[in-house]
Amino acid sequence: MKYSDIKTMDELDKARLHVKSRLVQEDKLVKDSLLGIRQAYSPSNLLVSGLRSASTVFPFDRILLSLVRRTRSLLLK
Repeated sequence: MKYSDIKTMDELDKARLHVKSRLVQEDKLVKDSLLGIRQAYSPSNLLVSGLRSASTVFPFDRILLSLVRRTRSLLLK
């Protein structure tokens, strides 16, 4: 609907409701994308991706795993 073609109050109300529904849909899309971004950039995901990229040069995953195993064994003694 072209907003320049609005002549009556009924057409204006319909156009206003149309705009409001589009805004609600866009708001939902923005919230969904922000939720995805928040989950992708959580501290644990950032740590894991950093370890993966660094593991190509150094075996950080093995070092970290051995540290976790040692700490767990010390705590369980």
